[in-house]
Amino acid sequence: MNVIFLVASAVLLASAPAAADDATGEGGFSMQALGKGCKISEDLKHNPSVLLTELQRKLAILDEHRQLQDLLEATTNCTTGFQEAKEALSVILLQDERQLLDYYKTVAADVLKAAAAGAYRAGGMDEFVATDQFLTTGNDAASELVCLSKEAAGQKAATDLRHGEPLHDTDIEGCQMRLPQTSSKTTAQILQDSTLAAAQGVNQIYTLVAASARCPLTKVASGAYHKAGSGITTTAFALGSIAMTAQGANNAPTSQSLGLKAKTNGVYDGKENTALADALSLARSAQQALSGIKLKLSETLTDDSFDNNKNEQTIIQAMYPTKNAAADFPQGLPAEAKPRYDNVAKLYKNLKGKLQTMKTEGDFAAKLRKVYSSRPKCKENERKYQVQETQVLCDSKDKKECNKPCKWEGPDDKGTCKLDESKVTAQTNTAGAAGTGETPKEGAAATGCAKHGTKADCENDKTGDKHNCAWRKGKDNEEEA
Repeated sequence: MNVIFLVASAVLLASAPAAADDATGEGGFSMQALGKGCKISEDLKHNPSVLLTELQRKLAILDEHRQLQDLLEATTNCTTGFQEAKEALSVILLQDERQLLDYYKTVAADVLKAAAAGAYRAGGMDEFVATDQFLTTGNDAASELVCLSKEAAGQKAATDLRHGEPLHDTDIEGCQMRLPQTSSKTTAQILQDSTLAAAQGVNQIYTLVAASARCPLTKVASGAYHKAGSGITTTAFALGSIAMTAQGANNAPTSQSLGLKAKTNGVYDGKENTALADALSLARSAQQALSGIKLKLSETLTDDSFDNNKNEQTIIQAMYPTKNAAADFPQGLPAEAKPRYDNVAKLYKNLKGKLQTMKTEGDFAAKLRKVYSSRPKCKENERKYQVQETQVLCDSKDKKECNKPCKWEGPDDKGTCKLDESKVTAQTNTAGAAGTGETPKEGAAATGCAKHGTKADCENDKTGDKHNCAWRKGKDNEEEA
């Protein structure tokens, strides 16, 4: 539509009466000046590929995160404190991934909008430059049209760009009519402040020519553009970014900028309600949104991070799955929960270090299989309640949760949960069916045949050829020695 309109204007000019010497108000566009706007267009064309690459890089964060989840699943330690930390960390890692993916969907929409707006504005600038080149018919011939001058703005045009000349290696090569499918640039390398500042600093895009050499886009006749006499007084190019206002007495137009406003609040923007303004704003928003794609929960599990995370609902819920995090912990985690939290943070730190070692050594899958094959076979009765670890475990429990090997000491409302060391000894020395997770009857002594924890050990208790013990099924069809 714009091209048809401009060409039609050129036809009208062909029959227009000659004007007086209007060298001060007639000319072409300076390639040197327009080139600064074309540099922005070039960056906007690269922006879709750059943003897509960054999206893919951010999504790759989950590759290592999922390896960490696999390693956590493969890791076992036969203590209650470890099992609780493992269960809590598993929930935290899963919720972290879900939050990242939810935010990722929002950012992907921002990237799509930025890519579309940038390509649209770049296309408008490309069309403007292509029209200038189409209307150019010669070099330094006063009788021919000069629309795309190789001279700087404000100077008398001597040479211009012919129809068939390529834009490559010229000041306006950024306005070549193409959209790159890939880009080696990064977000830091496009739409730099230096590029925007250079374009914003342009206040003259005009070159001067002799009166007989008239470019239809900038032709002046009695202060009007496009035709002699009364006519269009304001002409806009490049989707409204470049606006030129006619003046009387054949003076050059007052507005000769590339459509950028002065830097405000640390950023450059296009003039209001222009495609350039939309493109720059959306590109900036997409880049800022991309920087926010991260694993926000697990990355906070560092040493001495309890105070910073004690009000984080997801972490509270993971540590106390039977509780309502919001209702039961309105003030966040109490101080007595710190040992349990520290266990989770320590486990995360250890797994991160182990994962990096495994990745450095190569073949993560093989290393993971080795972790699975070497982990201990935990039975419920074999969870050794080490006094120091179990004391920490008991300290973090309220009265309702205070069960063996812990015991409640003091009044119901003001007491504390303490380690019952007699239960530690009892649970350490009792035996059950191997691999079943069953626990012997409370108080059963690990003596005589009862000391055998497996059927094989029981049947191997012999004197000569005679069995000393026999494996039998007891109450509820349970096997026991």
